Amino acid sequence: MKVSKVKVFMCPQTTCTLMAESKIKYRFVLPKNVYCGGQTIKGQLHIESPSPVLLSNLQVRLRGRAKVQLVREENGTTRTLYQTQTYLDKRLGVQDMQRLPESDNLPQGTGLFAFEFLLPPGLPPSFTSPLGGWPICGDTIFQMGLVEEDYIISQCGFLCYCLDLLRRDRGREVIRFRQLIHIITRPSLGVDASASQPVERELHHARHWFCCVASKDILFKAWLDQPEVIMGDKIPFHAEITNNSDIFVKSSYITLIATWVFHAMDETEVKSEKIKSFKKVKRCAIPPGESMTWGDNDEPLVLPADLTPTGPPNCSIMEVSYELSFTVVPRGMFSSMKVRLPITATFGLTQSDRERLAAETSHGNA
Repeated sequence: MKVSKVKVFMCPQTTCTLMAESKIKYRFVLPKNVYCGGQTIKGQLHIESPSPVLLSNLQVRLRGRAKVQLVREENGTTRTLYQTQTYLDKRLGVQDMQRLPESDNLPQGTGLFAFEFLLPPGLPPSFTSPLGGWPICGDTIFQMGLVEEDYIISQCGFLCYCLDLLRRDRGREVIRFRQLIHIITRPSLGVDASASQPVERELHHARHWFCCVASKDILFKAWLDQPEVIMGDKIPFHAEITNNSDIFVKSSYITLIATWVFHAMDETEVKSEKIKSFKKVKRCAIPPGESMTWGDNDEPLVLPADLTPTGPPNCSIMEVSYELSFTVVPRGMFSSMKVRLPITATFGLTQSDRERLAAETSHGNA
């Protein structure tokens, strides 16, 4: 008859009386918290307990998942629309992990177990949308008595990667400890073809007539040299404003707009917002008969480095796009003129990064 072996982590100088689960402390120790697809997460699980812990009931899970939750109020009733998309779900049994020697720097009775997870390439990055929401972490989720799907009750939209310590409890899995892992898209070490060969984007023209007389008009046009911009890099924006009217153009300015689209149970919600981390740039007045240009010699427009990339790649339940909003404001009671230029935000090496790498390479070859 085959006898299965059940591993038990025995803490030193203790009796064999099992303590209450709430007295046991778990935590993950990682060398870093930010990774790219294709890299390996190497870490340790620390279990601090003065009594035996049944390892066969414990698993470490690495999971990446997007979640959209929309709340609808209709005729006095509330409907919750829920959609998820899973990108990664890997597990390791704690009893199968390598047991490491105890450390004098840790509390007595702490067991150390090593684990590794290989991240597949092409993973979408971690992000939080304007709907907000984020998983409860640490051991708070266990202390609150929550199961994994109960941690958010309002609207949310996010994509996250979590290391979970799971424990089997009466036929169900309980998250005993959780730690977030931040995933970013690996920057390309080369120069993007679209960046090395600027192609003028379709010109966006706007014309506003104040009356039927052709001599009293304001004309402006705005364009981007290339549609894709690396987050943290300069935006190649240009504009020309010609004031052929008999009034002043009070000002012109640029803002960055993000538009999110959320999908849950065949319903869609759209949300637009100004990006607060984008530095709004404003120019002064243009007298009648004069003109103004925006270009390379002006204060640079920088695409914020903290954006969620356009797409984001491989995520089908949330979409984000960006537009530069260029506004010209005539003085008086006349309406402002506005055009929006689509812009694609991507990960990559910024111009300053490429210059630094080139300098380091030339210095190393010298």
